[in-house]
Amino acid sequence: MNEKEIQLKFGGLKREILEFIRLPTEFDVSDYGIEEDDITLENLSLTLEVLKEIIKANNSFPPKWNTYGYFHRSRNKILLEYLEFFQPFLKKIETTPKEVEIEQFIKTISEGEKVMIDGIDSKKHSKIMKNYQIIGTCHKWIYLTENLLRLFIENTFIKEKSSILNPLYNSATDAKIKSRKEEENKKLYIPIRGGHDIFYMDFIDLNGIIVNHWNIFKNYFDSQDWITQKIKELYEIRNRVAHNSMYLTDDTLELVKAYCKAIIKQVDPYI
Repeated sequence: MNEKEIQLKFGGLKREILEFIRLPTEFDVSDYGIEEDDITLENLSLTLEVLKEIIKANNSFPPKWNTYGYFHRSRNKILLEYLEFFQPFLKKIETTPKEVEIEQFIKTISEGEKVMIDGIDSKKHSKIMKNYQIIGTCHKWIYLTENLLRLFIENTFIKEKSSILNPLYNSATDAKIKSRKEEENKKLYIPIRGGHDIFYMDFIDLNGIIVNHWNIFKNYFDSQDWITQKIKELYEIRNRVAHNSMYLTDDTLELVKAYCKAIIKQVDPYI
């Protein structure tokens, strides 16, 4: 199959994803760190993760349920065919040496796109428009870093043959995890956060795990301050991004990039 045929096949996959996410459901593709314009062959790994979550979401509907003519269960047959087709391409990517792969992946994190609205003078709102791009890019970097840290922590405890259950967090965090799971069980149409408790924790909770189990994690970082201070600062910026702060600057973005790159390169070899 030549490149053009692959691109045409991917075009069909993208249309299927866009059709689903534009249905009146609570599924939001931005929860996975990408926007609609990021659904490209270059982002195949994330795109297939989104596809898998859509398949899960469709399976949560009753057998003959449809949303404005979209029959969720039967549509999965088409989606599974796309998944089966593109999985071999993903495996080729995964067999690339990790050092090269992570560098190439980092380069794919694009700057936030510009927004132009017909009839609106963008120059009048230049500050908001610029901030929009900064927020979008910060979100992508922090999303990637936060979830790679989760995988790193999970893999490290498995490697060290240490429990990753209750001793990892306090009663408040435990209650938060329980509450989020209960809420998730009430809304079966929303994809689950993950298969492990660590995916129900906040970014800052990961800091507590590392500090409380420093006897294990000291083997992976130069010092405790090196990792904890970066997480704390990224968490503060993450909250400002989540609340659409008007006062993020280019310096903020450069700080996010620097911290995220450092953390990603440090933990990636152990995932």
